[in-house]
Amino acid sequence: QFLGQGLVASGLLLLDTSSNPVLAEVLLSVGLLVFSAFHGGAHVVQCAVLTRVLPEGLTTGFVAMVGCTHLVAAGCNFVVPRVLAVDGIVGVQIVLLIPGMVSTVAGCLL
Repeated sequence: QFLGQGLVASGLLLLDTSSNPVLAEVLLSVGLLVFSAFHGGAHVVQCAVLTRVLPEGLTTGFVAMVGCTHLVAAGCNFVVPRVLAVDGIVGVQIVLLIPGMVSTVAGCLL
């Protein structure tokens, strides 16, 4: 997912700053395809890892996972409109790379 987000951010940056819209469109398209392809799989892996890490108390683990998901969504609802007003869609995509990086690091640590 992080790779897809990075490609989308790169495509948006190129679209804003470059005279090569074809490359920007290719990066955007590939980024969206990569993100979409791995988005569903990431949730399956997340649940599989949770069952391996917590063989007992699985319900508590799922509750914690759903709670964290809601906290991230609430944070995005707070931050995204402010970043959008100041830096536009490119700024939003760059800011959203932060939770993507945290997610990637967390996945690697597990």
